[in-house]
Amino acid sequence: MYCIFVPCVLGVGQLVDLGDGVLSEASSPGCPAADCHHSGLHCGLHARCEGSPGELRCECDPGWTGESCQTPTTPTTFLPNSYIKLALSFTPLAYTTSISFRFRTWRRRGELVVLSSQHGRDRWSVQVMGGRLCAVLHLHPQPLTSLCLTRPTLTDGRWHHLQATR
Repeated sequence: MYCIFVPCVLGVGQLVDLGDGVLSEASSPGCPAADCHHSGLHCGLHARCEGSPGELRCECDPGWTGESCQTPTTPTTFLPNSYIKLALSFTPLAYTTSISFRFRTWRRRGELVVLSSQHGRDRWSVQVMGGRLCAVLHLHPQPLTSLCLTRPTLTDGRWHHLQATR
């Protein structure tokens, strides 16, 4: 197990932003933890602060939900050929989609999530194919495009967290 270095350090009585130095590489200015603290936003034990200054929000960790991310999510079992269909009450962004969920399975093949256009001609899905996790994109009339992970370790019945963005 490794620890990710958070690029903000508490110096002698003051907060120091390491992303704002002259001698830095792959760094960017800003310190979300400090920004949240100074704005009075406290995300609690099961959440993290996300966003930009002026647009900060608490994002629940996987497995948690609710106003303060204090409620554990309830796992749901999907039998073969079962699904949930959601209709959005808003118009999503046209060129970007982001989804995050947890899953566990023993099956080597199946769709986990399918997002489709209103008429069903364009589809973006996350699937298990041959035990491997794959993202599949079909933008009509183009041919289907897929990208699969190389390690088939997701059919072990353990919980896995997936975060995908197109």
